[in-house]
Amino acid sequence: MENRYGAVAAYDLSSWHRFFLTQLSGPSGEKSFADDVAVDAAGNAYVIDAKGSKIWKVGVNGEFLSIIRSPLFTPKEWYKNLVTSLNGIVYHPDGFLIVIHPFSGNLYKIDI
Repeated sequence: MENRYGAVAAYDLSSWHRFFLTQLSGPSGEKSFADDVAVDAAGNAYVIDAKGSKIWKVGVNGEFLSIIRSPLFTPKEWYKNLVTSLNGIVYHPDGFLIVIHPFSGNLYKIDI
């Protein structure tokens, strides 16, 4: 049995020193797929789970902070079983996230 998980890491690009490696999902049986990431002005990272239809929030020191979920993130059409539910995330300087669901074309504004 494979032991795969989704994670996010932060590195110093001049020395390749790793600041942290934070596991986001594990072998609990829940299907997940860590994909895109955005960073806010405070340094928090937001990582899309393209299979689990959620967004993980990780703090500047690698601490797991929260999960952002919404029923709107879960597709109900024919493509609901594909890997990609959410894909593409950006932090807007006015303090919110913009996320897209590529198959439906829905664009979400998420206040953080």
